[in-house]
Amino acid sequence: MPVSEHTTLVNDMAGVQERIDYWASIATRWTTKSTAW
Repeated sequence: MPVSEHTTLVNDMAGVQERIDYWASIATRWTTKSTAW
């Protein structure tokens, strides 16, 4: 596998993980708010 392809794949997976963490934090925040009410 060419190095550039491998780097792109790693970057894509890092981006996906960031997106998952981002949405997970939003979901956690909303859940915390709704239970606080």
